[in-house]
Order: sequence, then structure tokens, then C-alpha cells
Amino acid sequence: MDIPASQIISVSLGTSDPDGVSIFSAPLGDFFPIIGDSFVILSTGLASSASLPNNEEGLSATLNGLNNSQGQDMVQMAYELQAPTGSTCLRFEFSFLSDEFPEFVGTSFNDVFTAEYPNSDITIVGNDIVAPLNFASDTEDNVINVNTVFGVFDNTGTTYDGSTPLLTATTPIDSTLPVRVVFTIQDMGDSFYDSAVFLDNFRWSFEQDCSQGSQLSTVRFTATSVDVAETGGTVTLTVTRIDGSDGELTVNYATTDGTATDGSDYVGATSTLTWANGDTSDKTLTLTITDDTLPENNETFTVTLSEPVTGESVDTATVTIIDNDDNGQAGSPQITSSTVNETAGTVTVTVSRVGGSNGELTVNYATTDGTATDGSDYVSASGTLTWADGDSSDKTFTVTISDDSQSEGNETFIVSLTDPVSGESLGSGTVTIIDNDSTLVTLASLTATGLENRVRLEWKTVTEFDSIGFHIWRATGEGWKYGDYSTVTRLTDQLIPAEGNSGAGASYSYIDYDVEPFVTYYYGLEDRNGVDQPTYYLDNIDSATVK
Repeated sequence: MDIPASQIISVSLGTSDPDGVSIFSAPLGDFFPIIGDSFVILSTGLASSASLPNNEEGLSATLNGLNNSQGQDMVQMAYELQAPTGSTCLRFEFSFLSDEFPEFVGTSFNDVFTAEYPNSDITIVGNDIVAPLNFASDTEDNVINVNTVFGVFDNTGTTYDGSTPLLTATTPIDSTLPVRVVFTIQDMGDSFYDSAVFLDNFRWSFEQDCSQGSQLSTVRFTATSVDVAETGGTVTLTVTRIDGSDGELTVNYATTDGTATDGSDYVGATSTLTWANGDTSDKTLTLTITDDTLPENNETFTVTLSEPVTGESVDTATVTIIDNDDNGQAGSPQITSSTVNETAGTVTVTVSRVGGSNGELTVNYATTDGTATDGSDYVSASGTLTWADGDSSDKTFTVTISDDSQSEGNETFIVSLTDPVSGESLGSGTVTIIDNDSTLVTLASLTATGLENRVRLEWKTVTEFDSIGFHIWRATGEGWKYGDYSTVTRLTDQLIPAEGNSGAGASYSYIDYDVEPFVTYYYGLEDRNGVDQPTYYLDNIDSATVK
């Protein structure tokens, strides 16, 4: 998927069968890998079978683990990511492939692919998927299957009988929060005739307008972030064709101001790039950079590729102009706020010299607690940074991060800059520690027993840390395990107290009297930690029928 490791907070398959997921490191089909040397496959069967010859009569495999509310194979892969500061949009390329083509086009037996942000909210109504958070939809807002308006072609170069064209999925994001993206592929109607989705080239962008949905993939920038010196004169961006080589292809490009201004910092441009039939060579576009004499911070503008007919954005690149001007002043320090995973061990804090580089500049730094605590969440640091005359390079220092076992949510500490002589504040930045701990309760069992006019619940834990209590949830159908919450209610108004930090297990019981005879109820547990964060045990649902 080409996501930098530093941006990955967590990746989870939940209870999905790992055999439904594979990372391929060899070319497969017409398009993959798109960038780098590997890509991800999710499948309703064995993902490793994707490279088999296309001579099977209806390739089928039944997976273990997660099923949808119809009881059919379902594979989910959830990413939690830290987006670059200021990014507004995420994109990735994909193709949906299936052995249901062409026999089951237009029927209810259609496997389905969805990509959801910021969480998963999939329900099945009859034979239809309802996924309001899905952004991998086609131009008529349909989920992706063999009935998509994008069409399906044969001779896929894989084991599957049919494939969509290469598609790009896009959604706006909030980069101030962790970004959760859930990829799901599932059988519908039955578990026969496997399908798969190939995923690659996950990336962020900083464009002003970001439209949600999928469109045909045509081209992309080879680099979506480019730096150029203010004295460089020009900057060149490279665009590569990713839809194969059939037919003529045309794409428009246009520049848009960010903090850089067209006319004074660079020369804006709009034009067209064209590939002839059979042409797969890269195309370049060159833009003029203006070397002014004003001392400024580094400035940015964006270049957007768009479809010439629809005007839809295809890809964007951000150009950063590195300022070279000195106003004869000493300048001032400027600190950059940052985010770090609790497991990282250290965080590097960057301080820049802005507004000039004349003379020597010295600044003190020191950390103070925010919601994070010195000694348990991080190790306090203080010191001095010095720039020599003419030096405008960034300076850094390192703070140690402590990986505790407490589930406490994300926490922050402050880094303050002060004048070493007067003690005057020169600014501050915030470091956010992304918590990696869930409630540390190991649930051994949950048992529901149907009695006359009541249901008795009993559950046991193996270990408990940082737990303050349990809530009990009930439904009249087990579909809520897969995202159908229409019959779910919470039984308990008050928490059932837990052993907390005993480290040992405990036994609990609860009687549900609010029941009707001969009705089957499904029960699940919620645990709350010391900062009132919930953990839901959806893999330990049990049912009982009232007598």
C-alpha cells in the first residue's frame, strides 16, 4: 500500500481469516503493483490463489473467522493512521476482480468491496449493502461489484474471470485526528465463486476541494511533494500513465496558490498533457519559480491533474519553495508541534530559525506536562539550541517517550522556548503521544442461560488491569456483531464494578429480568477503563432462549 511506517498507528484484521489477505511482491494482472514492488490483496477466498492460471471452473474457498450477517465469508482490514499535518484528502488505487463474471452479473450473488472512513457502518438489507461511510463507490453511488457502472472486462491476467478497470478512490479527511480506514470484501447470497480486490498507492494530498467517490484511474504524479530552492528558477514535475496503453489519453493540469502567490512567488500555469495510443512514457511539466528579495517562510502551491471532460481531480502534488532571503535581522525561533506513537521510544522536536539569519541566535527549550506526566509518559528535557551567524538550518532535540501499559487515551506535553537572558517566552509547541493500549482485560468466557422469565449471565476474566467496570448489551439478533445495531440496547445504567488492577481474573454474574418467554436474546460485554474508554467484546457474544 506504500504507507510510510511512521504514519501507521495500527493495522488490524479483527477476526478475519488471515488466508483472505496477502501481500504480493510480483507483478500480477494488468496494473499491479502501481508503485513500489508490492501491493495488497483482500479476497473472499484464498488470497494466495490470485496468481493461479485462469483455468478453474468457478474458484471457491470457504474461509474461517469473520462472517457477515448472512453467514457468508467476510474479510476486513482496518488501518489507523496519522495523516500529515494539513492534509485534506486520501486516495488509493484498486481493481475489483471476481469469478462471478459473467454468469452472475445482475443477480443477488454479487460479492462486494467497500472502503469506509472514519469507521465501518455496513448493514445488509435483503440482498443490498447499506454502507453510508463507503467512499469507494462508483459514479452512481453504488458499492463496487460486478454490476458497477465502470464495467468489467475478461482476460485479467489472474485466476479471476473478470476485473474492473483500474480505479481511484478518494475521500476528504480531518488530519487533526487519527484517520481510520476500513477495507471490506464480502460474499453476498452464498460463499461460492471468489472475488478479490487489489489495493496500492495509498497517498495523502493537500488540495482545497476533495470529492468523495471512485473514478477511472488514468495518471498520477511520480512524487506528490516536491521541494525547490527559491533560486532554482524552475521546478519540474513528472506524470506517469497507469491505465495501460490503449487509446489516446489527455489530462489537464493547473496550479493553485497555497501560501505562495502566483505572480510574485511563482508563475501559475494551466495546460494539457497527452499520450498517444500505445504511449506509456512519462510526461513532464515545468513551472517557473520567482526569486524575490523578501524574507519569508517557505511557501507552497499545488498542481492538480484533472479529467478534461468532467473536471474531476485525478491527483495533486504540493510544491514547497525554500526561501533564501535574509532581512539583516537575527530572526526568531519557531517550534513545530508533532505527534508520536507511544511505542516509538523517542520523538524528535524541530525548531526553525525564521525571518533572518544575521548574527548568532540562542534559545533555551524545556518540557512541561500537559495531560502527559513527566516520568511515566515521557522523560522531561531541557537544553539550549544555537545558530551561528548566517545559519538558518533547522535544529532538533530528542525527548524520550515511555511505553506504559495503561489505557489512558492520547496525551500531550508542551515544549516551550525562552530567551536565555531575559527568560521571555519565544513560543511553544505541543507533542501528542498516541496511546497504544486498550483496556487490559482478558475475557475467558461469557455464558447466557435461559431460565423461566429471566436469563442468567456469567462471565470470567483471566486478567484485569485498569478496568473500572462492565456494561451489558443485548440484542434480539446477532447481526449487530457485524454492524447491524438496529435491535441493540444497553441493559445496565450503572457499571458493574470490576476487580480493576488486581492482575488476576474474577467471576461475575447478572440476571436479566426484562425478557419475554420463548424469545432468544444475544448478549455482549463492554468494559470501561480508568479514563472511561470502552472496549467491546464482540467475539464473545452468547445467546439464550427464555423458558
